[in-house]
Amino acid sequence: MMLRRMTHVDRKYGSTGMHWALGLVLVGTLPFLSACSAPESHARTLTDVAAGGDHQDWDQVRPDLQAYLLERPDDPVAHYYYGLSFLHRATPQLTYAEGEFLTALRLLDSVDEFPEETLEMTRGEFAGLVHRKAALVYMRGYREALRLKLPESYGMALLEKSNTQVELGLKADPDSGHLKEYSEFLRKALGLDSPKAPKILTKRAGSSVAI
Repeated sequence: MMLRRMTHVDRKYGSTGMHWALGLVLVGTLPFLSACSAPESHARTLTDVAAGGDHQDWDQVRPDLQAYLLERPDDPVAHYYYGLSFLHRATPQLTYAEGEFLTALRLLDSVDEFPEETLEMTRGEFAGLVHRKAALVYMRGYREALRLKLPESYGMALLEKSNTQVELGLKADPDSGHLKEYSEFLRKALGLDSPKAPKILTKRAGSSVAI
């Protein structure tokens, strides 16, 4: 059925490989870059993590983030990077990544200051980025649902969650080209733009987004 193929969504933004723990959950609480007066060593660690981007040794970075978060559990930026450390594992831990991204978004709404100069992005751009990564978690969960041959309704529910995150991300950062690309892909995959639109895009359909 429609739940057969979807090998596409974000070749530029995410790693491949996957492990999906069925039943997504929200996880824990964790810290906030320069808004808090964290110990200097941890502040440097978080700054270095931010500078390292997606392509770094997340297994090596994770213990430093854990130590920072134990002291500053209300830092949304640290939550975000901690989530990336689970998303980009050789075998991604999607449940933990989801929890950290959603926790980062919740905490972002409650902080008064945001380190725009340190991160080189506005609060809205950061929110859009976190929503995009959360959307990627659900799309990778969908891919795993395909692999496990789970019911179509389960997989499509994950795509709907992904689309919700993209819509929220576009509200926060309406100029994001990445989110617009995600939105176009997901709306076609879910058949939202036209009742005749295919639910699943394949490589042949020309999407540049890959899970």
